[in-house]
Amino acid sequence: MKCRLLPFVISLLVALPTGALARDVSSAVREPIGNSARSTLAGWQSRVMSEIANEPVSTSAGPISGGAENAKLPRLLSIDYDRYLVDPGLPNPIQSAWVFDPALRRIVMWGGAGAYRDGISTLTLDSPRRWTRLPLQNPYEPPVAASAILRSADNTMVVFGGRDTSKTETANSRVDIFTLDASPAYLGDYNPGSGPAARWGHCAVYDPTGDAMFVFGGQSPGNVKYNDVWKLSFSPSLTWTQLSPTGTAPSARVGAAMVLDPSGHRLVIHGGSPAFTPNGPSGPLLSDTWALDLDPTPHWTQLTIGAPGPATCLAAASYDVAGDRMFLFGGEKLSPPADSSTW
Repeated sequence: MKCRLLPFVISLLVALPTGALARDVSSAVREPIGNSARSTLAGWQSRVMSEIANEPVSTSAGPISGGAENAKLPRLLSIDYDRYLVDPGLPNPIQSAWVFDPALRRIVMWGGAGAYRDGISTLTLDSPRRWTRLPLQNPYEPPVAASAILRSADNTMVVFGGRDTSKTETANSRVDIFTLDASPAYLGDYNPGSGPAARWGHCAVYDPTGDAMFVFGGQSPGNVKYNDVWKLSFSPSLTWTQLSPTGTAPSARVGAAMVLDPSGHRLVIHGGSPAFTPNGPSGPLLSDTWALDLDPTPHWTQLTIGAPGPATCLAAASYDVAGDRMFLFGGEKLSPPADSSTW
């Protein structure tokens, strides 16, 4: 329903003149649109579909346009369709690489399946909230399932690895670096000598104390899974080092969530899946939690959690310094729809 209906709705909105729109969106059209709104569409799509299906049409709201940033969506013609349906600045990628830029209070996102080929997307978090597509000169196709960290030392976004969008599992081992000025720019790709194998579905965090990025797990072409840990030092020069932790390591996996616990100077890893295809996880989702203490020498420990943890894969993770806790949101399941829970 989703794939067939969205092009129909877009063509309807673009083709019909303002006056005809109010007359021609009949109950016969509203009913299937309403059903679609309750299906597995993305949240913003469901919101628009619900408006079309359930709200009375008004001809006094003016033409469809890209204004009214803070307007509610009470009437069909007051919805900003350029923004919600066909605006090229509104991204809808899967498995993208993104960071939070605290200096400008925005999310900066690159790549992912369905991503724009010639730009980067930003979401400002202060009012008016807005997605913006920024042109970007970059010789590479945006990767899928790459990792990204914000390097606070010089306010750059560092993206590692990922695969192409052809679903052939062609992975790379590049380190792509972007400036995070008002207009992000691509600084170039780097290959700092012998490093981790080309991979996707791994996780990464930045350690400001050591000015280094840590990478865990992932998958390479040929269905090769990893549970290795690599450190990319940024100063005095880009240098890869593979860690050799003591203790029992977590199993090899794709799509684990990872944060840095700065008070304990350790990496905390949760979940993932041991079986993964370009379409998503195809095996059991894991719910185990591990800590890699970085000092004095790296050491793995499986954490004992009082209540059962969520079984997640490709969940978004963040660390709350004030509360000394890890947050998880969303992720992929073995079948649609995607997970939308918060832990």
